[in-house]
Amino acid sequence: MPKFTIAIGVLLVILGPAAYVISGMSSFTANLPAFPGLLLILCGVLALNPKLTKHAMHAAAVVALLGVIGGLGMAIPGTLKWLGSDSNEPLRLAVKVQWLLGIPSAVLLIACIRSFIAVRKQRQAEQPAQPAGT
Repeated sequence: MPKFTIAIGVLLVILGPAAYVISGMSSFTANLPAFPGLLLILCGVLALNPKLTKHAMHAAAVVALLGVIGGLGMAIPGTLKWLGSDSNEPLRLAVKVQWLLGIPSAVLLIACIRSFIAVRKQRQAEQPAQPAGT
């Protein structure tokens, strides 16, 4: 999971400046996906240390959750507004970038949750069974 977290972080770090350049460098907010990307890279690097894995991956899950809320929370209404409009204009770049922040964040969040569940089941399977009534 740490390497996957780093990969998602790198993707978001690349997305930020790329969106900024594509926008004609007109809006600094196009860089916003780079900030959670940097945090995810940091969490992934910290998670490579076995002593820090649990805490770093939980922090990565929180960052991913914020990416889902921030990305999809803005992309869905923006897309619905665009679909409901009568104009033939393309979907705004900001909405596209929001989707590109939200979807990888959602994938990472789901992967983290699945990993947490698998680790918990593995730990429970490794514990000796306790006699009834104790």
